[in-house]
Amino acid sequence: MIKAGAYVHIPYCRKKCDYCAFTSTAGAVPEEYISALIKEITGSVYTDLVFDTVFFGGGTPSLLPEGATARILDAIRSTLKTDLVEVTVEGNPESLTEAKLKELKSAGVNRISIGVQSLDDGCLAAIGRIHDSACAMRALERATRLFDNVSADVMLGLPARKDLGNELNALFTHPISHLSAYMLTVEDGTRLASAVKACEVTLPSEDEAVEEYDLTKAICALHGMHRYEVSNFSKAGKECRHNLKYWRREPYVGFGVAAHSQAYDRRFFNVDDTCAYIGGRTLAGTEVIPEGEAMFETVMLGLRLDEGVSRQAFKSRFGVDVCERYNGAISRTASMLDVTDDYVKVRPEYTCVLNSILVEFMD
Repeated sequence: MIKAGAYVHIPYCRKKCDYCAFTSTAGAVPEEYISALIKEITGSVYTDLVFDTVFFGGGTPSLLPEGATARILDAIRSTLKTDLVEVTVEGNPESLTEAKLKELKSAGVNRISIGVQSLDDGCLAAIGRIHDSACAMRALERATRLFDNVSADVMLGLPARKDLGNELNALFTHPISHLSAYMLTVEDGTRLASAVKACEVTLPSEDEAVEEYDLTKAICALHGMHRYEVSNFSKAGKECRHNLKYWRREPYVGFGVAAHSQAYDRRFFNVDDTCAYIGGRTLAGTEVIPEGEAMFETVMLGLRLDEGVSRQAFKSRFGVDVCERYNGAISRTASMLDVTDDYVKVRPEYTCVLNSILVEFMD
């Protein structure tokens, strides 16, 4: 039985954030998009996989109109083999009303991921978010009261931040079970990129951003969260099972505009034009993943995890031990790795130079 995850892309937001380079549109989610999404799901060819996770991402999936989340989940359950243990919906604080959260719970959602990003109002304004810290705290209170698995997203390396420690400690006044902390990336073509170039916004230095990461890791540990992936922390047993599929290079199938899938040693990707998708075009392309590339991806993604790369799983998949295949790279980076009979992983103190380690594994 091959377990897989389903990703559902909702490319609509109330407002596009200044740093966002994703495929998304400002506005309500139209019925035409929901219908096209359900049509893609019910026409799926992935009927031999068993889906145990679903992740609604975006955009802002919590903007789906009443009843739409349940309709999409019903389409997944009626078309695909399912044994769902985790159903996540991402949401921005301003859209997570009590009524919306109750609707999601009734639909079968059991995990909420809230895009807090910061609890500093000046910081939020500098990156074009439309909620403020009070709104975020209300959303956290509602979500943690109704769900026992709530994740908060924060961004590091943001402009105008005064005291990240106070922000994180405020987050932990609510019983969140998971925290994702990603570094801000300034993408070309975004409003933020233009503002930085025009010296209207000043970003912290790389050293300051690393200090923020170290502080986040320390505060999470104080609140009983362990780091299980470079940018993700959780209480025991509350790791994001869906995202673990990406890092363990397990099968996942994406539905919706610009969604990507990986299964059967192939990658599939949908059209990135929402109008074309609504009009009936779905798949944009397919590529076979060469074995050498698949091996490197397994190492690249696995070394992001605190569990590392499983030697048994690697050999079972590729017929060769990872330490034999990458003997030279492992020898060159031996001081930064832990290597046992079971795994190869990066020592915690060298996570900050992970990219330099991975370069050694490239052929």
